Amino acid sequence: MLRHEEPLRYDMTANLNVFLNHLHATRRFFTALETIRSSVNEVGLENITIAGHSLGASIALLAGQTLAYEGIFVDTHLFSPPFPSPPIERIKHRKVKLALNLTGVACATGLSHLLLDKGKMETSFRQFFSLRAWCPHLYVNPLDPICSSYISYFNTHEFMQRIGASSFAHMTAPVSLRGTLQQFFLNDCKPFHLVPCAILHVVNKRCAKLVRAHGLHQWWWPDIEVDYQKMSVIAGDMMSD
Repeated sequence: MLRHEEPLRYDMTANLNVFLNHLHATRRFFTALETIRSSVNEVGLENITIAGHSLGASIALLAGQTLAYEGIFVDTHLFSPPFPSPPIERIKHRKVKLALNLTGVACATGLSHLLLDKGKMETSFRQFFSLRAWCPHLYVNPLDPICSSYISYFNTHEFMQRIGASSFAHMTAPVSLRGTLQQFFLNDCKPFHLVPCAILHVVNKRCAKLVRAHGLHQWWWPDIEVDYQKMSVIAGDMMSD
C-alpha cells in the first residue's frame, strides 16, 4: 500500500493534472508505477492487485494501462474513478439522457477529425484497442458526478451496438470532447480515462449527498446492493457475468 504525507496542495495539484490529462508526468504516478513493477518482479503477477479510490483510482488506472501496453495485465480495482464530464447520469429521463450522450459522442468524434492530425489519432486508437485484453473493475455510484459518466459511456456504446451501429461505436470509443480539445491546445496531453472494457460494479443503495456517493466507505456497508456486468465498447465483447 502506498501512503503519502504531502500537504493538501499536492492533492489539489494532482487532481488538476487528472483533469488536464497530465497525470503521466507527475512524480506520484512514477512512484506508483515503479512500485508496482518492482512488486510484480518480486512476487509474481498473479500475486499482485492494484486498487485506488478517486485520485488514487486515476493513478492506478494509468499505471494499469501503462503496464497493459507492455502485455502485463494486473488485476485492478478502481473505486469512484474520476471521469471528468457533465453528470448526465443524474438525469432521470432515459431517452433524454441517451440523446445527450449520443450527441456528445457525435460532436467529439467530428471535432477530433477536424482538429487532430491523422498520426495522432491513429496512435490514440492503436493504444486504446491494445487494452482490450485488460479488464479493470470499476466501482461507481450513479449519483456520484465524479465517476458516474462511466455508466453513460458504456451504456451509450452498448446501445449503438444493439441498433447495428457497431462500426460507429468502435470509431467513437477512444474519443472524448475534453480529451480532443486538450490534445489540440495542450502539449504532452495524454487522455487515459477511457478503456475498451471493464467489469462495471454499480451500487443500488444510492446516496443523495456527494460526499457519501463518492465515498469509499459505501462499498463496505453490510446492506450494500451492487449490480455488476462485463461491459465492452467493442462489438462481440458484450457479455454478462
